Parts: sequence; C-alpha cells; structure tokens
Amino acid sequence: MVIQKMLVDRFWQSGISNESRDEFYARISETGLTYEGFGSTIRGVPRSIRDWCYHIIYGLTRFDEQFFGLQDLAVPLAEALLANATALSPHHLQRLISLVEKLVRRCPPHYRRTFLPPLLILFFQQVDKKICNEWETIESAKAQTDGEDDLGEEMKSESILRATTYAVVSFASNLLDPKTESTSDSEPAATEPTSAQHLTARDLVLTQPSILEPLILFCTHTLRTRDSRCCTLICRALRSMIPVFNTDAEPSPQVREFISTEVLKACITSLNEPYFVDVQRDLATLIANIIHLYADKTSTPARVLLSLPDMDPRRVDDAVAKIKDAASERQQRAHVLALLEGVRGVSIHEAGRIQPRPTPASKRSKMQQAYMEVDGSAGKSADGTRGESPGLEGMANLFGDA
Repeated sequence: MVIQKMLVDRFWQSGISNESRDEFYARISETGLTYEGFGSTIRGVPRSIRDWCYHIIYGLTRFDEQFFGLQDLAVPLAEALLANATALSPHHLQRLISLVEKLVRRCPPHYRRTFLPPLLILFFQQVDKKICNEWETIESAKAQTDGEDDLGEEMKSESILRATTYAVVSFASNLLDPKTESTSDSEPAATEPTSAQHLTARDLVLTQPSILEPLILFCTHTLRTRDSRCCTLICRALRSMIPVFNTDAEPSPQVREFISTEVLKACITSLNEPYFVDVQRDLATLIANIIHLYADKTSTPARVLLSLPDMDPRRVDDAVAKIKDAASERQQRAHVLALLEGVRGVSIHEAGRIQPRPTPASKRSKMQQAYMEVDGSAGKSADGTRGESPGLEGMANLFGDA
C-alpha cells in the first residue's frame, strides 16, 4: 500500500521520463523508508480518501430517482466537489472531470433542469480558472528553463496539462454537439411530461445564460491555448452553437455580441501566430461562420476587422459581402484567408527560411485582459502585483482601442 501511494504521487510517463519503468519502480521502492517516501505516503492519504468519495458518489447515482430527486442536493454537492477544485493538481483534476461527466450522463432528463445548473456553472468557472493559470505557469517556465532536469519536469507538467485540458474540451464539445442526444443511462419516469423527458444537456446549456457564460468563456480561452488538438475541437464546438444565436430571442443578442468581439478577436490573434499554423483552416472557418451568420444582425464583426492594422474599409466591406454571399464554407474560408493574409502566421514551410522579427516583451492589451483574465487575483505575486504576460508575437496592439 505504501509503495502504491508513492507511485501515484510520483508516476512514470512513457516517452517523457528519462528512465525506464522498471528503473522508476526500483527507485521508488528504495525510498519507502526515507523521509521522501514518508512525505509521498502522507500526500497520498487525502487523495485516496477523495478518490473513494468520488466512487461512492458515482455509486449513489445508480439509485436514479432517489438520488437525483433529493431536494436541495444539487448546490451543496456542487460546492463540495468543485469549490476548491483549483487546489488540485492537473493530474488529479482529471478524476474530478470524469466524475462530473458521469453525473451529467447519469442524470435523468426530467431532473436536468434542477440538478445540473449548479454543477455545470461551478465546474466551468473553476476549471477555466485552473487551466488558464496552469498554462500561464507553463509558458512562464519555458522562458526560464535552464538545464536538462528542468526541461524533463517541464515536459511532464505540460503533458499532464494537455491531457487535462483535452478532457475538459471533450466534455464541453459533447455538451454542445447537436449529434449527441446526451441521454442518461437510466430510463426516465413514465409519469414525467414528454418535454422534460426530451430535454437534452445541449438544450439546457444553450438556454441557460448562467451556464452558457462560463462555458463560452472557457471555449474562448481555449482558442488561445497552445494545444492544436484542443483548439481544433473547440473551433468545431463553437461552430455548432453559432447558428443557435442568429435570432432576436434572449439571450441571443448578448451572446452574439460576445462571439462577434471576444471569440472573433481570439480567432484572429491565434491565426496570426505561427504555432497555430496547423489549425488555420479551423480558425478561418470559425471566423467565416461568425461573419456569414452575424454580419446582417450586427456591425461588430466588421468593426473588429477594421480595427486591424492597415485594413482598408472598402476592402473589409467587399470581403464581408463576399463571405455573406458565398455558397460554401470553402469559399467563405478562402475570402477570410485572403482578407487576413497580412496578419496570418508564417506557414510551416516558410518558418525555416524567414527570419522572425524581434518582438520586445509587451504588457497585455485591453482585448487580452477582457478574455484572458479569468480572475482579478489570478497570476498575482506575493506583494499583490501582476507580472508581465509573455509576448504574443507582436499582437499586443493588433486591435488598437477596439
């Protein structure tokens, strides 16, 4: 048991750890009687207790009506699970993500409206805060890495964080996917109204602003996350929800304005960076969808494009008109890429031949503060001051005062 707890505390990663798995097991076994092993065992105790609590809660969901029908359970359960979730490491956060996903899947349709909102609201608020802070830490560590040992630890941390981020992105994508019925594992009660039985998790999310706000904020932040797989998946999830808010019913106008500003700016900012060259197609398609569906409802997308440097108003108007009239996504995407040719990142084939321009470190712009600052206290140092953000490839002043 002692060795098992130490292995959980210090796990081996294939392809990243410098030693083989047998060498890792042997080294951990030798530390069983040391202070290091004692500390590892102590750290493992609360984790084991927490994991068993997760198993118990999931086991209780098999009572279906008796569990999900308990009055006043949703709020205290959500707070107990998620109120301090930011204190968990990314590795152990994955188990909590799995439990929340199972709770959503197991919840009977007629209890979704009462049971799921407190859980989903707090979940996306907490994981968004945690993941954004962890990515900032990773990017900061990359700039200060010195030595092979530090590099190995950095690779391990980044690998875990990528897996954790993808777990949340996959969960969000499933919630927003119209092809996913999001039905529970249990049968709904026959006495419940038909409308309640057919309420999907997607319908709940898109019609409840209190859930939609933290979810779409997380999606916006993920567009700037340096993980191509997550960025691609979240682009597709956002594209699936954009048509829903092309009406005048509440909360469509507010959501449409947010997508036309913050989501659009995040897409253009990522499109500019060489790191995202492999997802330019997805980013450009998302930009095209926003313009194609929303340009008739609001002038905000055009204003965002006009705020780009050296962007001629007539050229923007012409491009917007072509995107609106294009018959296919391929044509829409081509017009977007042509319009943003001057701000797109260097292609992967040219990256080795073109010398990048030196970019001095700059402070975070108003736009970046609007959608990258998750919590007013996040990222502050011990004396309460905020440090400088890493450079964004010269994009700090891309949108000016827009």
